[in-house]
Amino acid sequence: MPADFYNQVRRRFIVSVIFVILAMGGLFWWQASLQKEHTLFLALILTLLSLIVAYLLFRQFNALEYSRQTLQAQQVELQLKSELLDTASDAILLLDREANFVYFNKALPRMTGYTPDELRACGLHGMEPPEYAARIRSNIQMLMQQGEAIFESAYLCKSGAILPIEVHARLFEVEGKPRVLSVVRDITERKHTEQALRQVASEWQNTFDAVEDAVWVLDTGLTIIRANRATLKIFGVEAQGIIGKQCCEVAHYAHEPIDACPVRGMLESGTRGVIQLLIGSRWFEISVDPIFSPEGTIVNIVHVASDITALKQAEQREHVRAEILEQIASGKPLPEQLSLIVAAIEKEHSDMICSILQVSEDGTRLVHGAAPSLPEFYNNATNRTKIGEGIGSCGTAAFRRERVIVEDIDSHPFWKGFTVAQQAGLRSCWSEPIISSSGQLLGTFAIYHRTPAIPSEDEIYLIQQAAAFAGIAIERSNGESARMELEHLLGQAQKMEAIGHLSGGIAHDFNNLLTPILIYSDLLKRSLPDNEKVRSQLDGIIKASGKARDLTQQLLSFGRKQVLQIKVVNLNDVIMSFHSMVRRTLRESISFSLDLSSQPVVVRADSSKIEQVLLNLVLNAQDAIAANGSISLETGVVLIDDEFARRHPGMTAGKFAVLSCSDNGCGMGAETMSRIFEPFFSTKEVGHGTGLGLANVYGIVKQHNGYILPVSTVGIGTTFKVFLPLCDEQPQIMGAERDQSVLDHSGSAVILLVEDNEMVRVMSSDLLAGLGYTVYSAEHPEHALALIRQIPEKIDLVITDVVMPGMNGQQLFERIAADHPEIDKVLYMSGYTNNVIVTDGKLDDGLHFLQKPFTVDALMAKVKELLSAE
Repeated sequence: MPADFYNQVRRRFIVSVIFVILAMGGLFWWQASLQKEHTLFLALILTLLSLIVAYLLFRQFNALEYSRQTLQAQQVELQLKSELLDTASDAILLLDREANFVYFNKALPRMTGYTPDELRACGLHGMEPPEYAARIRSNIQMLMQQGEAIFESAYLCKSGAILPIEVHARLFEVEGKPRVLSVVRDITERKHTEQALRQVASEWQNTFDAVEDAVWVLDTGLTIIRANRATLKIFGVEAQGIIGKQCCEVAHYAHEPIDACPVRGMLESGTRGVIQLLIGSRWFEISVDPIFSPEGTIVNIVHVASDITALKQAEQREHVRAEILEQIASGKPLPEQLSLIVAAIEKEHSDMICSILQVSEDGTRLVHGAAPSLPEFYNNATNRTKIGEGIGSCGTAAFRRERVIVEDIDSHPFWKGFTVAQQAGLRSCWSEPIISSSGQLLGTFAIYHRTPAIPSEDEIYLIQQAAAFAGIAIERSNGESARMELEHLLGQAQKMEAIGHLSGGIAHDFNNLLTPILIYSDLLKRSLPDNEKVRSQLDGIIKASGKARDLTQQLLSFGRKQVLQIKVVNLNDVIMSFHSMVRRTLRESISFSLDLSSQPVVVRADSSKIEQVLLNLVLNAQDAIAANGSISLETGVVLIDDEFARRHPGMTAGKFAVLSCSDNGCGMGAETMSRIFEPFFSTKEVGHGTGLGLANVYGIVKQHNGYILPVSTVGIGTTFKVFLPLCDEQPQIMGAERDQSVLDHSGSAVILLVEDNEMVRVMSSDLLAGLGYTVYSAEHPEHALALIRQIPEKIDLVITDVVMPGMNGQQLFERIAADHPEIDKVLYMSGYTNNVIVTDGKLDDGLHFLQKPFTVDALMAKVKELLSAE
């Protein structure tokens, strides 16, 4: 007890004793006055009684004070508990058996939005949604029986929102009355989490079920604890129906795992195990993967069964295909190869009977190829079947060039009257035409059945593959001679390429020799007085040099080393503008006709070179006609496919303009045809041709990225077909070329001349210096670079050969321009460019080029053109 309490009791005790003594003294005085004879005994008795009364009073006072202190402590404790209840996040309710509120903490108004008075007024019935409020009485009855319960419910908040709650209720008595104590928890977040988990679980399950393979989750005892929907498709049982069963029961109808079970190896190694099994008539790939616990031990197994029947069938077909192709490549006789194809198909499908018919040489009938499983009398009856509409499945398929399916031979009109099929026991026939890679009909492949049948997609694929294999075998057998011809053509193309390179090199050296001859002859002619005899001699030199120049140009054309002036032209316009000149060139006994396309035939070409091609072809055709005859030119547009291009080396697939030159002359034999494009090859008498005409044509066509195809028959005539890549641009209008001749050649500019050929260098330097130009000459590029640093004047023009030792002309000028930006003009000259400044025969943009050999006027025209340009 506290000290204050004892002090108060002590004070009360003293007051009580004093009161008793005073009372006893008063009583004693009173009795003494009445009865003096009263004895001291009576006084003692009264004193003792007073002490007893005082003691009793003291105890009563003490009990009262203790009760007061206890009550005060309980009130403090209750206040603390009330504070604790109000701070709780869960609502704590005390209800009577009618669900009226006896008590609730502050969490309930906070959760529902109602004030305490509103809650007391509405009660529990008024704050729960109707569907939940209807269960309040039954919930209380359940509590009366069980004493405690946990359940979910909901509150209708003041805002109108539904608040999901979890109620933990317990029944007890207060002052003999039953009361329900409930702890109410807001489970909104839990509901959201549960919904999210359900969504995730649903998505996972949907994903699990979307897998086309049968996926099972097993425990380490191989019991199935989860399965996806594909289980029904693959194993024929519902997923829920196999939960709790051993995997071997479902997959193999066995009570123990099979010997090849991959689970044992997976459990030992901790890595995936895979096997392929034939279960019934279908193939499956079984894979098992471990699921590890956080501690690294295997707790479950993922078992995946994939139906790989289609893959196995494809592997089997690929094996058969490889075997067939190997046999075809072995070079065995064609009948043996065809029999192998038939046997391979029949082995894969035992209910099929196969037959191969080949097209006869005249292309009108089908002859026996291979059908080892058909009776001999049937093969004899179908041999030489006519190709035509309605003549059996095979005759019709060959005629239509498409698959013909006859489900029932007995009732189909294509087989009416052909009783041999019934005698052989055949009821259906599917026939596939065999077509070569070039589109030629080679025969038919037929599949028979002894019962009416319609092919599935796999069987259609099978008959297509079989026909393709048969086509490869037949085409390979028929194409041996074509292969040899192709090899010959390829050899010819390679030989022509080699000769072209040789011709270009010869022409280059020859042009360097001709250039000083032409220039010096021209200079002598200009400087001599009017001496007719000497001038005529110089004219003879110049004329002979000109013919030699034309000869080298033809060599360059053949070797594709000349520079082209490429423009977009209409081939029809080129022919029409050149037609009258060609007509005048031909003998009158030869008729000359044009059959030009009604539409423009647009190509990118040098029109002068195309005219040269036309002239050479027409003159060559004239030479092939002994007396009277005809020559025709024809234009058009063709589409070259891959097969045609493959059979003609050097040709590419795509759209081409075609120019045909045909004659009805003497024609050419195979030996002559093999050499017609060789330079200097000629069948004419000595002195009647250079042998460069067709070689020139060949080179020009190749330089235009084209192709020339000769076709000739002895005694019938010859056709040359020139194919040029088609162009989709608008053609330029053809007109007269501007005259480039320059009469006044003099000048005073500073020129750097770089030429490795001494004769050309000295001749050009003398020519330019004689006309007033300041000329610095160098024999090779390195000397030129050193010389520039010593030249005091500004160099106005660089004239350089293209092909030189050390570096070419373009590389030299790039070095000069880098060190001396003020030098910005260059003229290239060469016998041929070796593709330095030319791409596919076309001069690169912005470059100026002079072809050797050149004349004084040609050189000075180019010099004047460059020096006068801004």
